[in-house]
Amino acid sequence: MQQEDRPRRTRGHRHDEGERRRARTGLLTAAALALVTVTASGCPDAEGKLDGFLEDTKVLRDLPLPKEDLGGQLEDISGTFLMVVASSISPMTPLQFIATQEFTPEGMGGRLTLTLQPLSLDAQSIDFPREPTGDPLVIPDIIVNEDGSYAFPAGEGEFQTFMVTGAANPITGSDIVTELRYVGSIQSADFVCGIIQGNVIQPLQATLDGSTFSAVRVESTASADLPVPFMDFPVDCSETPMGGTDGTGGETTGGGGATTTGG
Repeated sequence: MQQEDRPRRTRGHRHDEGERRRARTGLLTAAALALVTVTASGCPDAEGKLDGFLEDTKVLRDLPLPKEDLGGQLEDISGTFLMVVASSISPMTPLQFIATQEFTPEGMGGRLTLTLQPLSLDAQSIDFPREPTGDPLVIPDIIVNEDGSYAFPAGEGEFQTFMVTGAANPITGSDIVTELRYVGSIQSADFVCGIIQGNVIQPLQATLDGSTFSAVRVESTASADLPVPFMDFPVDCSETPMGGTDGTGGETTGGGGATTTGG
């Protein structure tokens, strides 16, 4: 499908944005590691410690993020993807899902149905064990615009409730209930990404504004074959993966050109 020319972010802009995001997430991750150490040690007031963590990192999480100019294009993204959700609470330990995507062309755009199967993760892990756990989340009839952008719910300020089992939560291991709005963009037939707005409402209340997500096409859903976030593909729109989505490593493009992240 022919697309009109439109401004796109330069690689240098994406690189600068990625560097700012990495500096911010590094500080948050250090705090999250301390939190999980306390929780794993059997502290009877784990929820209180989580409250303390959120209070201690409030300044970091409230820092303004670079404006998200997601760019994008309309492509058929039907198939199986690994989707990761990097929360602003602990961005280096993303939740992960097998995403079955069904795209149907419609007019100048299309409609997308997502089925998200949560994957289990040990505390602070990004790659183990990653087995299906809990009930899948089904999100039907997402309207995709002609530039590849989409949002669900579609209305600004509207949110949808999602529940994820604690076995898929590598931050604290607690069951999660959230009210979220996803704003995404198709970057290619093999990669989508975007931002997340909303809040955690259980086991406690906290904003998730500033969170990001991405999804990369996979050939196999076996745990050992899945690509690893950060190593094989980015968790946001600051970079675009080039190959390596079969879990063997690949490249991402940033401000300095292609950077090899796997052998």
